[in-house]
Amino acid sequence: ASNTSHFGSTPLPLLAIPGTHDSATYGIDSSSDMADDGNVNGPEKVTDFTGKVSHWCHSTGWTPHWLCSAIDDVIDYDINPIATNIAKSVQAPWCKSQDQTILQQLKGGIRFLDLRVQGYKEGAFRIVHSMVSVSMSQVLDDIATFCKQPESSREIIVVDLRNYKMTPDLDDKLISLIKTKLVNAQGESLLIPRSDLSAVTLNSIWNTPGRVMVFYADSPYDKSIVETHPELWFKNPGDGNTVDGPGTLVSYYPNTNTTVGLV
Repeated sequence: ASNTSHFGSTPLPLLAIPGTHDSATYGIDSSSDMADDGNVNGPEKVTDFTGKVSHWCHSTGWTPHWLCSAIDDVIDYDINPIATNIAKSVQAPWCKSQDQTILQQLKGGIRFLDLRVQGYKEGAFRIVHSMVSVSMSQVLDDIATFCKQPESSREIIVVDLRNYKMTPDLDDKLISLIKTKLVNAQGESLLIPRSDLSAVTLNSIWNTPGRVMVFYADSPYDKSIVETHPELWFKNPGDGNTVDGPGTLVSYYPNTNTTVGLV
């Protein structure tokens, strides 16, 4: 936010904003729980395979019952625990995209955060990427801490929030958490109100207490929940929403699995 005269009047979508992918996965290691986010689940692959072995043993018709029971015991008490631990050890480094905390990333110049959130045990929200990382509460605390520091009081942060296995009730709880955590030292909301994104500039943001722009895809995937919260911004149709419009984050890159498809 130092070159204010040059960038202050430039529409936000035209600015190059440095960001990180799977920003809060720094808490993942081999002891982390597996997430239910649709990605590869190594331990589940192991138990699926050993389950087929057990099924084959019991279904042959010629394998003695005592031998099938012995094989089941070996699978349950020896093979599965060892193989699932190996699978998690192999998978954890792949799931962990970042090794710095959100606060460290923000201090290092990152201003776009890619956060994937899932409802977790006892009503908590955790960051996920195949495996479970840190709490959403911790991430929000880091963002608020950064914004409250005098040297970063004019910095703008964009948060792209993707949710998994959510319900409208969980949406409400997560949105309430976001609103509660993201306040400045004076108790004012740090959330930048939704408007026409093409008209938003740094100058227009600096005239308000808002410093954090949160793009949110609600669980019905129809924007109905986000519409009731003017502090949140719509995500694009590729993430489940159906209509472009003011306050919508749109990617102009095609969905493709090859680099050739991008050009």
